[in-house]
Amino acid sequence: MAGFVFGLLSVFAYQIGILPILAVILSVIGLATHRSDERSGQWMAAVGLILGLLYTFMYLVYYGHIVLP
Repeated sequence: MAGFVFGLLSVFAYQIGILPILAVILSVIGLATHRSDERSGQWMAAVGLILGLLYTFMYLVYYGHIVLP
């Protein structure tokens, strides 16, 4: 659930680079430790991972680390 929360916070404050990175790390940990018989938190970890990756990319573009043509 923490990866999902940090992913949602990244939507509003992706300029703070640690938020999307934490969303990615915590979501990967959540998906890796998820038991197959429980499906309750799997969607939150997946959404947190997607949002974290998207806003990490946006952070890198915003600060000029990745230059788009």
